[in-house]
Amino acid sequence: MAKLKSVEMDVVGVVNRMIEVSGSNNYAQLASLLGLSPSAINQIEKRQSISLHLLLLIVKNFNCSLDYLVYGHGPISAGHTSALADESYIEIEPLHGEEGKAILFIKKLLPESEMIEDSLKFHAVGKKLWIINIADQNVVDGTFAFGDSIRPVICECRVQWDGKVIIEGDDKPKTIDEIKTVGVVGKVVWHGYAK
Repeated sequence: MAKLKSVEMDVVGVVNRMIEVSGSNNYAQLASLLGLSPSAINQIEKRQSISLHLLLLIVKNFNCSLDYLVYGHGPISAGHTSALADESYIEIEPLHGEEGKAILFIKKLLPESEMIEDSLKFHAVGKKLWIINIADQNVVDGTFAFGDSIRPVICECRVQWDGKVIIEGDDKPKTIDEIKTVGVVGKVVWHGYAK
């Protein structure tokens, strides 16, 4: 029999979604609602582990989807989509096109000029996350993804006075035509780390 793969859970995200669906305003209110001390919520986050009992308690009492609570996507409950998800979040598909692996990302973290939803994709390696605008392949000063969509290389770029581009890690400036042979995946519009 094949060994099962381990599963990582964004416990901070789960706790935040518990606050959202329960109508609580903060950790203290959620803790009180669950019959816990506020320090117990902090311990859940430190351990990066949450009991099935607590998850099911929220699911049952607030008519919440376990899938939404744990993974943060899909409807909160059958036939109901989160107003929070509709108004404050954007659903972003992975760069490599793997179906069903979209993430919800906070809209206000993205520059207003980059809000062309269909052109935004995410790339993750370990706990690093990049949001890439694949429609913006005009290399200027900034961070860009090069190569292919499965294993892009993320590099800082600086445009010189003569129009040539210096790519982080390269000593020799490149022309736009030389860059196009490498393949521009898109402009990185946000990057950070998952908790």
